[in-house]
Amino acid sequence: MHKTKIFLIFPLLLLLIFLNGCTTKPKYGNGIFKSIDSADSWKQKTDICVLENETKVLDRVNVNALIFDPQDNKTIYLGSKKQGLFASFDAAESWQRVRTFPSGEIRSIAVHPQSKHIVYVAVDNQVFKTLDAGRTWQVVYLEAVRGVVINSIAIDNSVPQRVYLGLSDGRLIRSQDNGFSWATISNFQTQIKEILINVYNTQRIYVSTYQKGIFRSDNQGLDWASLLESLKNYDGAQKIAKITFQSYKPEILISASDYGILKTNDSGKTWTEYKLLTGSNKAKITSFAVYPPDPNIIYYIAFDKNVVFQSIDAGLNWTPKSVPTKNQLSQLIIDPLNPNVLYLGVQSSGN
Repeated sequence: MHKTKIFLIFPLLLLLIFLNGCTTKPKYGNGIFKSIDSADSWKQKTDICVLENETKVLDRVNVNALIFDPQDNKTIYLGSKKQGLFASFDAAESWQRVRTFPSGEIRSIAVHPQSKHIVYVAVDNQVFKTLDAGRTWQVVYLEAVRGVVINSIAIDNSVPQRVYLGLSDGRLIRSQDNGFSWATISNFQTQIKEILINVYNTQRIYVSTYQKGIFRSDNQGLDWASLLESLKNYDGAQKIAKITFQSYKPEILISASDYGILKTNDSGKTWTEYKLLTGSNKAKITSFAVYPPDPNIIYYIAFDKNVVFQSIDAGLNWTPKSVPTKNQLSQLIIDPLNPNVLYLGVQSSGN
């Protein structure tokens, strides 16, 4: 009888020891915060199992990129500022550091839309690719011009072997063969911020920049139209923070910038303004997210404000919701299957 009790208790003790080695209470306000109640409350999700001589939580990690696997809403990739690449496979409840990945500043991550084990990651002036879910990596692009970095990666959903890169010197380059070879298809003469390809019409591509607003192509990058003239009445709107599609219609686009948040219903010919609580041209938007199945649901975050702003009526009214950190909110994403679930990436102030 006593032996039976010992045999039952021993594995429980091992489990407790294991869990204790993988969980450490966060002391700092960086890393990831998660809400499951539409931003009413937040919990820091930074647990990670690592070796004893390494950091056991992500609470000091400066989050630079945050993206879902398009095939699995529980799989999230986190790119940091010189602190590595991380992945969660249980909706941020725990994280794994990708040990085989090199150091450097991660600016963009793209996951293959059909094969989740294929991932592209932009680190400084290089693009790495894995074919085996991060076990091994290969360099598929190396930028030779000194000081130029890769800011954005985008994969064509209908033709996944077609991959686009946006560079800090304004060049847009493309591979038609899964990253084996590359060609420059345009040069916008200003730093590219983001590449956005419409899932339902991959002929339509938008490129946002830091200084010259947004460019649109209707033929997969063969020709481009500048939308800068249509933004001229909105001071600061040319300095783009993020662009996204409001819904599945390719002609509807939302842009967040130093001015605020603007929407076009006609592919950038005209724009309407979201009336923000922070006021126009007074809040530098750092990230925002729209829930595509219901575009009435919108969230945004702004520079130097530890608040998530929520609208459930397409921006007519906003509710500010606090986040338990004093650091800078940098990335915001909504679970594509559940609008109540949100993830926030945080950076140290000044980083």
